[in-house]
Amino acid sequence: DMSITLYLDNSGGFTNIEEVTFENYKIIKQEGLLEDSWWLYNEIYKENDKYEFHVLLQNSDMELIDFIICADYVSFKCNDNEN
Repeated sequence: DMSITLYLDNSGGFTNIEEVTFENYKIIKQEGLLEDSWWLYNEIYKENDKYEFHVLLQNSDMELIDFIICADYVSFKCNDNEN
């Protein structure tokens, strides 16, 4: 089993999620670097007993990045600070 964790800077955002971990994952599509990009939109599907995340991101050059990942298990870590 493999895992990958995405660390999110949620300052100024509308969520307290700071980490998303994908267990036993497979990256289906990644059109650019995820680092220093903004998470704009996502859709989540259940496909063949796996979770499939379709994420649209935007980088600092205002380019859109299509990112699709599937995983057996997905977990979220939230910070405890109330804004």
